[in-house]
Amino acid sequence: MSPLDAGTEATPLIQDPTYDRGFLLYDPQPGRHVVRGHLPPGATDPVWGLAQWSSRTPLEEGDVVEVPDGYGAANAGRSAIARPRERYLRLELNGSLEYVERARRHGEPWSHLLAEQRLAPHPMLSNLAALPFRLTARVAKCEKRNTEDYDPGVHAAQYQWFVTVQNLREGSPGYGDYYWFGIQLFDDRNPVPPAGCHVDLGTSKLIYAPGGDTYASESTHGGGPVTFEGDLLPEVLVGLERAWAQGLLGDSQDLADYRLGGMNIGWEVPGVFDAAVELWDLELLAVPK
Repeated sequence: MSPLDAGTEATPLIQDPTYDRGFLLYDPQPGRHVVRGHLPPGATDPVWGLAQWSSRTPLEEGDVVEVPDGYGAANAGRSAIARPRERYLRLELNGSLEYVERARRHGEPWSHLLAEQRLAPHPMLSNLAALPFRLTARVAKCEKRNTEDYDPGVHAAQYQWFVTVQNLREGSPGYGDYYWFGIQLFDDRNPVPPAGCHVDLGTSKLIYAPGGDTYASESTHGGGPVTFEGDLLPEVLVGLERAWAQGLLGDSQDLADYRLGGMNIGWEVPGVFDAAVELWDLELLAVPK
């Protein structure tokens, strides 16, 4: 039986998994969490934020749309819709309105639409037996707008879930340092995205992502809902070993210093793609030894 179903003494890590408390809307300037509004307007204590890095069509409070049994915001370039009773979130990003004059070039920033939060406090990795998770995703559309300079090495549409594996023991050498652990939910270039391990240009932190078939037996390229589930802990530990082997996180190689810190899930669209995804039932637990 999965730890998600077993009634173990586990800590739920996703705060407000139903999106009842709404979102903070962030300015598109990368690296700075400047709040430009709330979704829905009047939301008082959101734990979720909506990151719109490098967007030319960021959502505003004035973009609110009517949603039965939920709330949302939409403009021509993007939308975010939540239905709390269904534990449902839909994110849409239209790259054709982000890259109007021409396609993005290598080295230039790209547009994001990410739901992010700090995860709930939980035991350090050394004290965990498992990190079980489950979610269901459906790519509602992914339409490539052909350009003469299309290059799959530069242009793509990716729907991913990232968590930070972070040194969070106060007083530890390297406190605050982290790497990115990725769950690959969709990549337009490959029905089953290959495993990846590289240093992120934006944050100079390692990104480690197992192959797309690690946690699902189907591909989201099929157009239907796909459930991803499994235990993240074994691959999280592999990612730490990869970081240490590359000389990263070198101030501490003690598992008692590390746990999951924060997360984001959504679209990164460095290509001219119009893309939308639906997400249900996001769940992540920390199961103690």
